[in-house]
Amino acid sequence: MPEPAYAYDYPPIIRKTQTKHAPKQPFQSYLDKYRDKKEVAEEVIKEHLSEISPYSPLESQQLPYPLAKPTKPGVYHDQLPPTWMQKNAIHKVKKTGKYKYIYSGDS
Repeated sequence: MPEPAYAYDYPPIIRKTQTKHAPKQPFQSYLDKYRDKKEVAEEVIKEHLSEISPYSPLESQQLPYPLAKPTKPGVYHDQLPPTWMQKNAIHKVKKTGKYKYIYSGDS
């Protein structure tokens, strides 16, 4: 006698309607909330594959302490990337947010 298969149908996620200005949230994560999950995952995997090289080991491509790197001397505040880009880079290094699944096998 075959085992019965049980599957749970999750209810669809109900979100508020999208507004023009994100209320007290970083706009990048606010916009990602309303994008298709497959589109976000595809963007992350393409970014990951563009960074790695099959000819060199992964350990040689990473800095030992990437968040401890000081900013370059002589770089003024107006020449730095926007804060949302900086926070996105921090999420990528810490392997959190939308990057937690793609980088989970790396160590």
